[in-house]
Amino acid sequence: MLTHYRYSLAPPIIEEMKGVKYEVEIQGLKRAHRRDGACYVQFLAWMDEKMSKGFEITEWEAAWRLTEFRRKAKNYMGLAYETISASGSNAAIPHYHPPKSDSYTISQDIPYLNDSGGQYRDGTCDTTRTMHYGRPTLEQSEAYTRVLQGHVGGYFFNSPCERVLIFLVPVDRHRQRCLPKGHDRCPTGCPCAEEFMAGRSELSRELIHVFDLLY
Repeated sequence: MLTHYRYSLAPPIIEEMKGVKYEVEIQGLKRAHRRDGACYVQFLAWMDEKMSKGFEITEWEAAWRLTEFRRKAKNYMGLAYETISASGSNAAIPHYHPPKSDSYTISQDIPYLNDSGGQYRDGTCDTTRTMHYGRPTLEQSEAYTRVLQGHVGGYFFNSPCERVLIFLVPVDRHRQRCLPKGHDRCPTGCPCAEEFMAGRSELSRELIHVFDLLY
């Protein structure tokens, strides 16, 4: 709205009210997430079994299989959003959706990202996980861990600005390490543009380090 009068914009009170859940909503969300979590665990077990036996699973097939597990759950109404099932560099594409006819085969050498959720009568779910079905490289481990450090660091701050800053610092450190390789913008093709699975020993070492920095 453009006028010659001065006016002030009131805070979005409706959005604030929607953000505060009452007891019925909270209990419904808990039930929905337990139900959806069980479906996701079934999917992870299925993926582990198939990948360990050498089956070739495409991004589209993985997304379809997860939807089938959810479809059998109580109060299922559909997907909360179209499943993001992305292998390797496809994980750097915002809101990537695999095509049925020409999707990547999930490899044991590169990370696989799954971002999905079910819509149930009593709640909406959203789960994002990054898997690696082989042994991640040190570069993959560090890229994943830098992102994890940002999330862990942001947990301890209340201000949105502080959360953004504490998240960007470790991520930017890894980005700077990529610069000599020519990835000056890092939109795609660079490990810091994707979410990577960290090796357990590397992950533990980095977590100890980030907690030392915070305290």
